[in-house]
Amino acid sequence: LDLNNGLLILTFSETVNAYTLVVPTIIIQHSQLLTSESSVRLGISDYSLDNSTMIIISLNFENLNEIKRLRMLSTNENNTYISFNESLIQDMNGNRVIPSLGLKVSMHIPDHDPPELLHFFLNLTSNQLILILSETVSVLSLNITNIYLQNVNNSTSNKYDFLQLSDASYPSSPDG
Repeated sequence: LDLNNGLLILTFSETVNAYTLVVPTIIIQHSQLLTSESSVRLGISDYSLDNSTMIIISLNFENLNEIKRLRMLSTNENNTYISFNESLIQDMNGNRVIPSLGLKVSMHIPDHDPPELLHFFLNLTSNQLILILSETVSVLSLNITNIYLQNVNNSTSNKYDFLQLSDASYPSSPDG
């Protein structure tokens, strides 16, 4: 499982028919025992269409971010397992794969790429700043003291500390 590039690479003992792959039969889970609170059932995803012993699945955006959101899931080799049923794929003779419950990952590449700010929305009526990031992040890691608003891209002048602009940062006057 490569969380940096969002890839799940499946390796089989013989050549399989890529056109028979049913990605939603795959569940990524944190242990050999399947629990719903620490598992993700994969949705429709792109994958390699070459008949081979190896199938490469590109995890869709929602699945990849859900895996990253669950703190107990897929942070290392010891909490990354997959389960699937016999409908996952067939070999070149139409034989279904042997199902697996809790197969441990053989290679795990953690997510090392930092998130990127893609867009933001500032609503001065509701005093809200909405940040749209490239991937799921822990809200506890947000440091609002590092957020500045400025009127020109890459400008050092006219730079405003976001905290100083909010009503909450100003003490109320005795008059109200």
